[in-house]
Amino acid sequence: MKNSYKLLFVAFIAIIGLSSCKKDDNPMSIITTNGLEISAGGKTYLISKLTLDNQGYAIISYDSEARLTNYSFLENGRSGDKSVSYDGDKITIKSVDDETNTVITLGANGYAETAITKELKPFGPYTNITTTTSKFTQNNEGYLVKQEDLTVLTSDIPNYQNNSYTEVIDFIYLNGNLRSKIMKEEYVTITSEYEYYTDKPHISLLFDLKDLGYLLGKSSKNMVKKTIYTVEAGGELSKSESTFNYAFNKEGLPITATINNSEPLKITIEYIVK
Repeated sequence: MKNSYKLLFVAFIAIIGLSSCKKDDNPMSIITTNGLEISAGGKTYLISKLTLDNQGYAIISYDSEARLTNYSFLENGRSGDKSVSYDGDKITIKSVDDETNTVITLGANGYAETAITKELKPFGPYTNITTTTSKFTQNNEGYLVKQEDLTVLTSDIPNYQNNSYTEVIDFIYLNGNLRSKIMKEEYVTITSEYEYYTDKPHISLLFDLKDLGYLLGKSSKNMVKKTIYTVEAGGELSKSESTFNYAFNKEGLPITATINNSEPLKITIEYIVK
């Protein structure tokens, strides 16, 4: 999706969360999650900070109900803050620094049904406006199976001709895990395929505030091990792969996640005890 909410952790967006394990025991019976809360070793944890190779970070704050309320970040030398508020079935994300607002509406199943994102971009004395309306569809089990986006570009520039484009994303699951994600625009198709560690349970992380991971649908049950990206555009085909390695603390929580590809990245994960 073309919007400013793809922050420094873009490599993780498609995963819709991460996972964790205990090295010496059966992790599936040790680590449990409830929304953003992570239970391990008799304590409940929340992720408080994500650091990318000392080049960027995100600091996450919560309210007394363990709901995310603020997301402060530094990315490529640019800092910003995104606030999150809750009102019934509406969740609003506001970013004053780049004048971007997203309103997510939850459906009867408790997962996101729609999201509307408006982004204002100054252009000299004028303002360009990008509005993306997203519709999310979950199956009877609660898994996200389709995302449909309509993006409209408008401006107050004299004689500006408005234009729009659509994007459809299909999600396919197998044995409780997201196995493939197929994104189609007018001239481009991007297919993401996933492999998982079978003994490492899922933990939901927020690397992109537009998606709000766990709100889109039921999460995969395991930790991702490998991703394969295939891009078809203009009659040409390109493919790339990423593998994922993790280090854990004594409670079995991941404290680093390393993405191995053409540009390796290391993410350090910090927690607070609720």
